[in-house]
Amino acid sequence: MTATIRRAAPADLDALVALFRCFANEQARMDARLAYADDAEVRYRNTLRAALRSHTYAVFVAVVDEKIVGYQSAEHWYEAPLYAAGREVYLHELYVEPGHRGQGLGRKLGEAAVQWAEEEGAVRLRFSILSCNVASRALWESLGAAPLSATYTLELEAPPPADAVPRKLGF
Repeated sequence: MTATIRRAAPADLDALVALFRCFANEQARMDARLAYADDAEVRYRNTLRAALRSHTYAVFVAVVDEKIVGYQSAEHWYEAPLYAAGREVYLHELYVEPGHRGQGLGRKLGEAAVQWAEEEGAVRLRFSILSCNVASRALWESLGAAPLSATYTLELEAPPPADAVPRKLGF
């Protein structure tokens, strides 16, 4: 297996959207509260198209035998103004197809995000991980990451109104 990590190009858009679909479905299987909206792929495609042209985003792909099997996307991020100033990079998602896991591709994608963040002058890389995603937590902890905060939810009995706006996708 020959694996390479490279910056994503506009020609990679279809492959990236297909991987996003897998990522979204896997997230929803881990926790049903993360089910994506019906138009998630369309909105993600539009966001990703803009991200691939922007200097404030970085999308890297893992390629094995000329096939994209994983990706990560990150963007410049600034802390709220009440905290000490510091440029950060926010990692939106990192995903590797299940059949290619355990081969170091997630680590290489994570290292690409770290390297890009350092080149951009960031003081930290920030990201969220599902608490049930043990493999992702282990990967990031092996790279030196440590928890900063925890997000809790309190499920309410009332269903959302029928005209509720679907949640945004990361970017």
